[in-house]
Amino acid sequence: MARKSEELLTSDLLRGNSITLVLSVLASAAAPGYVVTELIRLRSGKRIDFKDGSVYPLLHDLQNRGLVTSEWEIREGERPKRVYALTAAGKAELERRTAAWRDFARGVDLVLEGERGGDSS
Repeated sequence: MARKSEELLTSDLLRGNSITLVLSVLASAAAPGYVVTELIRLRSGKRIDFKDGSVYPLLHDLQNRGLVTSEWEIREGERPKRVYALTAAGKAELERRTAAWRDFARGVDLVLEGERGGDSS
């Protein structure tokens, strides 16, 4: 039985693009992990629903790779929260991934439309 498009969007497609989505959200402003997941959900028109449990290991990996930094934000009367921010290397990685995604999406569109992409190879 074929899977619904919503299932495909949240599994197969998300698997290869989660880093790009997280970096994109952090390019706007530093945020705690739960805010990152909520912004992805809202910006995607509620089509992409990241689980909090999956975003934190990804944020830790991005931090280990030098693409994000984190620091504890402590406000009186609130629980401390770790806030993640994009580094210069993270911004460069986001630009690289965004360009690659747009090129890939153009290629998929051409295939789906039945057009020829211009390469004669």
